[in-house]
Amino acid sequence: MKSGPNRYTIIRAQFDKWFSRKVRDAGVVLLCETTVKELLRDTHGKVIGVKTDRDGGTALADVVILGEGVNGLVGQRSGLRSELKPDSVALAVKEMHFLPREVIESRFNLKEMKGWSSRRWGQLLPG
Repeated sequence: MKSGPNRYTIIRAQFDKWFSRKVRDAGVVLLCETTVKELLRDTHGKVIGVKTDRDGGTALADVVILGEGVNGLVGQRSGLRSELKPDSVALAVKEMHFLPREVIESRFNLKEMKGWSSRRWGQLLPG
């Protein structure tokens, strides 16, 4: 069986709360409101922690998960990834409205328990 691309859409506010509970329950220390400036490596090149913007600035760890998303500046500065080219990146914006079911069905002329989605495509223009 051919496997397709792995793409997911999540509501970050809900996912982040759930995920942080799970990792803390497993013994992970989370450093919130902290900016990682660079990866720290031992003499063999193994990542052993991070340098941060906090006082003291250093956090050592057995495992470092680099989850900085598409604009991975730490990954780029560390040589883990190349700089992204504008023609290989896309931006998607999702706006969600939470209204009572009856209002949505009336507003969008929907039958009971049916949904509606709108997609717009475009491109950036100079200027």
